[in-house]
Amino acid sequence: MRINDYFRQEYLVAGNTYDNYVFENCSKEFLDEAQSSLSAEVEGVYPCVASISGGINDSLNQIFAGCTEEFQKKVLARDYAVAVVMRELLKYKPNEQESQAFVEEQISAFTSGDFEKARELHSLSFMPGDIKKIAKTIGKIEVDFMLEDVNNQYLQQAINLFLSAREPYSVKVFTNSERLATYYDLNGNIIQCPHDFMTRDVRPFVEQSINEKEQ
Repeated sequence: MRINDYFRQEYLVAGNTYDNYVFENCSKEFLDEAQSSLSAEVEGVYPCVASISGGINDSLNQIFAGCTEEFQKKVLARDYAVAVVMRELLKYKPNEQESQAFVEEQISAFTSGDFEKARELHSLSFMPGDIKKIAKTIGKIEVDFMLEDVNNQYLQQAINLFLSAREPYSVKVFTNSERLATYYDLNGNIIQCPHDFMTRDVRPFVEQSINEKEQ
C-alpha cells in the first residue's frame, strides 16, 4: 500500500489542517500508517493520537448494562473519550504523574468493563474543556482519533462532541467504516458536513502494491 504524496502531506502531517475532518474507508494498514505519521511532533505542534479498537464495544456495553439511566451512559462514554485524548496530551506534561496515573486507571476500568470502578472515578474525571486549558500551557495541539471497528453509539456520540465543539484545534477522525456509527453528539446535535467537519473517502488516495493487485 502506498498513500498518495499529496494526501500524506496535506492530512497526515500534524499541524497542516485547521478544519475538522472525517476520513472514511481506512484499512487497518492505512490506520497504522496514519497513526505513525501523525504521531510525529512537527515544528511545535503537539499531536494527540487516540487509537480505539473494536474491543471497546463489548467493554462499554458491559459497563452500560450497570447504568440505570440514559444520562449515566452518556457521561461515562464522555469520560472514556476524554481520557484517551488526555492520556496522549499528558505525555507532554511529564511532571503531571498523578494525572497520568489517574487517566491510566480510568482507561483500565473502561477496557475491563468495570462499571463500579468507572462510576467511582467519574467525579474526578477530566472534562472536554480541560483539554483546551492544558493545551494552552503546551502550545498548538491536534486531536486525532483512529477508530477500528468501533460501533458503540454512545462512544461515537462522545467523539462527535470534539467535532461539534469547534475548538481552536483541528480534530480528525479516521474510521475503517464507510460512515460513522452515528452523526449525533451526546447533546443531541447532528454533526454535519461541511459545517462541523469535512469528509474524505481515502480509497482514491491509496495505491495498491503489485502483489495486492494480483490477489
